[in-house]
Amino acid sequence: MPGLTAPSDYSKEPPRHPCLKINSKASLIEPFNVEPPRSALTCSYATPSNLFYKRNHGPIPIVEDIERYSVLVEKPKQLFMKDIRILPKYNVTTTLQGMERARESSSA
Repeated sequence: MPGLTAPSDYSKEPPRHPCLKINSKASLIEPFNVEPPRSALTCSYATPSNLFYKRNHGPIPIVEDIERYSVLVEKPKQLFMKDIRILPKYNVTTTLQGMERARESSSA
């Protein structure tokens, strides 16, 4: 895809919050898998985005030229970032749970 590079390893991952607990064995070999410590989750009902858990199944793509990046949606239509930026923005509060937390709480 123009303007997008898929790295072959995890050496170019973006910086993460230092308190995130790393669950993967070797961060340069396996997909990035982290979660915040439980103490960070009890401060508020809403988790700040920098503490949100991360589950990747491969290296994060590098967007080299954000203006050339595009996505395809229903009814073949191509949207560029300039089109996406003018769309209305919404804040949505929702609940997400990774399966590790579900397994921990069900086995406790």
